[in-house]
Amino acid sequence: AGAAHDLFIVQLAAKALDQIVDEPQWQLFLSRQIGDDGAHSAATQERIRELSGQDPTEDVKKQVRWHWEYL
Repeated sequence: AGAAHDLFIVQLAAKALDQIVDEPQWQLFLSRQIGDDGAHSAATQERIRELSGQDPTEDVKKQVRWHWEYL
């Protein structure tokens, strides 16, 4: 769930970043957020692989889709 939540934030921030024109402070803020949450999501998924021996990618995708549908 944590990996999906972080990945959802990455996707949401990327969409927002794409819409912001000529707002450097917001662009920098969102780019930092993308990097931070992207790293968290990747680390969580890697830890799941290490502990369980299974790839969580499909479950993460399903949970991210749920976040988008909820939004």
